[in-house]
Amino acid sequence: MAARRAAPLSFGIFAEGATYTDLRGRDAFADLWKTLCRRLKSPLPEIHVFGISKAQIVALRDDVGAQRPDREPLDLFLQRMHARHGFSVAVVAFDRIPLNQHVPGDCMRREVNFILERFHARALVPDPFRDEATRLLDHYRMHPEEPRGTGRPPRGCLDVIYMDPMFEALFLADEPAVLRSFGHKRRPKDWPAFDVHLRNPDQHVLGPAVDRASPVIRAKVRGNFVTNKHGWAQWILAHAADDAGFFEHAIAERLRRVLG
Repeated sequence: MAARRAAPLSFGIFAEGATYTDLRGRDAFADLWKTLCRRLKSPLPEIHVFGISKAQIVALRDDVGAQRPDREPLDLFLQRMHARHGFSVAVVAFDRIPLNQHVPGDCMRREVNFILERFHARALVPDPFRDEATRLLDHYRMHPEEPRGTGRPPRGCLDVIYMDPMFEALFLADEPAVLRSFGHKRRPKDWPAFDVHLRNPDQHVLGPAVDRASPVIRAKVRGNFVTNKHGWAQWILAHAADDAGFFEHAIAERLRRVLG
């Protein structure tokens, strides 16, 4: 009897960021994440992208079953989307900024554990993801100082990506690539400084850089970084060379390992 082939993996990416439909009727946030995944993994597996807020993560602290009209706890949202789409791997990607006020200090491990501990405790999380949260917590307790490299522990059906300080930091990794994607061969007048230590690269770097994109590019992408943040980010990634520094950034490296 021929061996049964394993079903291909499909991914549900729950990433911090607002979803909206742009003027062309596209989900710009989903396009952004799928573009990044496509640049990191070929062939691209089935990807579902869901925008989440830090408030949905913080809501995991509430009593199980408690709901507020202004936010849906992440466990309930994950349960609903898994029932609808049936993805086999769930990925939670969240920004360090703004901080989770219920996590003591400003620490990656504590922020990640906050999510894993609540996934472990809350019955709404589908069983495979709860079991994987427990396994990851056990691993981190036994190896508190070790970075989580490829295969340590083996990748399972749940993973967490900590984006420091936020997703937009990815674009500070290659200023020349941003310049080229915006139609420039050299820095134009009043071009912002690409300071990798900024806590708010969206406001202080990418917003001003978009304002100085060439008229040709601005006509193609439309809007500014406030009104079309995901569209501009997707444009940069889609037009970057294969060896652009974006794809070696810690956020991209972690996502590449998750995608396998």
